[in-house]
Amino acid sequence: MRLSFQGSCRLHPTQPYEFAFSLREVGWYPLDVTERVSDDALLRGFRLQNGRPLLTITRKTTGEALETAIYAGAPVDFTEVTAGVTALLNLDLNLKNWYATVSKDDPMHRIIRTLSGFKPLAKPTIFESLVTAILEQQLNVEFACTLETRLIQTYGTKLETDAGTAWLFPAPESLAALDYDALRPLQISGAKSRYIIDIARSIASREVQPESWRAFPDDQLMDHLLALRGVGRWTAEYVAMIGYRRYNHAPAADVGLRNAVSALTGSPEQLPETATRNYLARWNRYRGLATVYIWHAFAVGIL
Repeated sequence: MRLSFQGSCRLHPTQPYEFAFSLREVGWYPLDVTERVSDDALLRGFRLQNGRPLLTITRKTTGEALETAIYAGAPVDFTEVTAGVTALLNLDLNLKNWYATVSKDDPMHRIIRTLSGFKPLAKPTIFESLVTAILEQQLNVEFACTLETRLIQTYGTKLETDAGTAWLFPAPESLAALDYDALRPLQISGAKSRYIIDIARSIASREVQPESWRAFPDDQLMDHLLALRGVGRWTAEYVAMIGYRRYNHAPAADVGLRNAVSALTGSPEQLPETATRNYLARWNRYRGLATVYIWHAFAVGIL
């Protein structure tokens, strides 16, 4: 799909914020299709509320501001685009309150000092968050990204502009029409294929509307996520973070997180899920932020 330049908007992130960490996060997570870095800019496609696709190219400008170039098939509502990019980059996330709770003798303080201004990227839709989480269940990051890339390039939409190219994640309707065996050639397991297609069908038919769950309190949100076939506690907690931007949740069963917390605490053995969950509880409603900081620190060799 060919898109043309529609204009630019200026964004002013809640400080502290360091755009370079957002670019580095994309490099750390090797999914060079929906989120791409090119010439110190972040390319990200998403759909507007009316379903129309667009591609945004965001880069640092003077001072603390960011500038986003917008590419679409027709003029767009800049207010909606600004809100979308703000959510994707978590630009409105206030880190100061969490930073203030971490004492100087806490091992987390060293990570925060090194990664000050790091804000995790979010997904534009809950459907993309759910499918991403299901594909990543019990897989290493590299192979999970391989499966995601295959799915996106087979059933997604390629967005092309004069300034760069990125892919748009498949819409629920695209996957809802598939037979369960359709994803097997991509090396997606039979169970995961059924989970993904069933969720796509339930969303496409509006039987399930996870976007409407954004206003739910935590317990209700977890209950609704766990009621979906193929969604266990790890998946629900992960989706709460990357989709709903709820950073009081932490997927403590995650093997990578348990390894990272073990390194952070100096444990000679991998911590079990319960011990990891108990350790993260010290940050209470900031457990999710602690999780992404620990993940990132471990990935780039700070721990």
